[in-house]
Amino acid sequence: MTLETLGKAATDSLHAAATGGLDVEAGLHTLKRTRARRRTVKVASLVVSVALLGWLVVDPGVGNRAQPAGHHPGSFPHSNGAIIGARDSNPTVLSEPADSLPIDLGDLPAMAARPSTYSWAPDGTELAFTTPTEVRILDVRRGDSRRLFRCRSCQAAWSPLGDVIAVVAPPELRLVSAGNGSTLVTIATPGISAPSWPTWSPDGTQLVFTGFDDARGTGSYSSSGLYRVDADGNHLSRLWAAAPGEDARAWSSAWSPDGSVIAFVEQAPQGSSVRKGSGTVLDDLSIVMIKPDGSGRATVADIGPCLCVEGPSLAWSPDGHLLAFSGRADRSNGLHTMNADGTGLRRLATGVSGPLAWQPVP
Repeated sequence: MTLETLGKAATDSLHAAATGGLDVEAGLHTLKRTRARRRTVKVASLVVSVALLGWLVVDPGVGNRAQPAGHHPGSFPHSNGAIIGARDSNPTVLSEPADSLPIDLGDLPAMAARPSTYSWAPDGTELAFTTPTEVRILDVRRGDSRRLFRCRSCQAAWSPLGDVIAVVAPPELRLVSAGNGSTLVTIATPGISAPSWPTWSPDGTQLVFTGFDDARGTGSYSSSGLYRVDADGNHLSRLWAAAPGEDARAWSSAWSPDGSVIAFVEQAPQGSSVRKGSGTVLDDLSIVMIKPDGSGRATVADIGPCLCVEGPSLAWSPDGHLLAFSGRADRSNGLHTMNADGTGLRRLATGVSGPLAWQPVP
């Protein structure tokens, strides 16, 4: 007798017992006649039970949970861990959910008193950060860091694929090995000065960054745009730039985990930048969403002014539902989150004025 036959027999027996058509005691006596037969029936019953349970879980008409618009199950399966940022120029854990991975900052505060960028490894166990002279990798399980790449005033973004880190080492954009820091690809940006704020597409095949278009500017770096390029250095294109004669700027950029939009901070043409203490006061800032092909540009939130260290920062939640940013959206400088459409504004911490990175929890 096959497992399928036994499973059907077990199911029929359970049904018959429930309807009074079977002597349960007699059935149990029969099943106990041999140990081997008893084990076989137990396995078959387990198969039937699992099959029934599986039907309850996957049937679209039972317990089907509605997902938010733009959410594609399985496309970015990470949960939200801790948010790393800088409070009063000091690196710290700003928000740490109960299910986040353990974090030991170790020598990070001493190594990066004024970090330019943070970027998590896809598994959430390592954090790339930049100092004035290098890119370093912090193992948050042990609290120790290692030098990855020497550069001055650089920024770093870890690829979602895990093996490559994009490094802006002015005037170049490089892809380096996350293991030993060796240069894998040097991406030329002809006609674009000071590339900054690199962010990866979720599939690791493209990068978006901000920069100054030499052909449009006056050499004063007063106006900047948003650019996209393939990870192999091909197909460089401009996604957004200020209108001719305007000196609007694009600051931090962040590609959403589902790949549908790119968020960036735009400073309006009338905005100003004034040095104050260890940071810069930027006003007339907004968060803008744009599609990867450059269409559908929409302003979703006004966040200026901001007393920012190394410029305002953005970070998507790994589940794709929220966007974190530093600014004064509710008249207080700090860490805020909001929905992708600009609703649901919430302040998580005060005194936050530097780079942000949201830890993925696989």
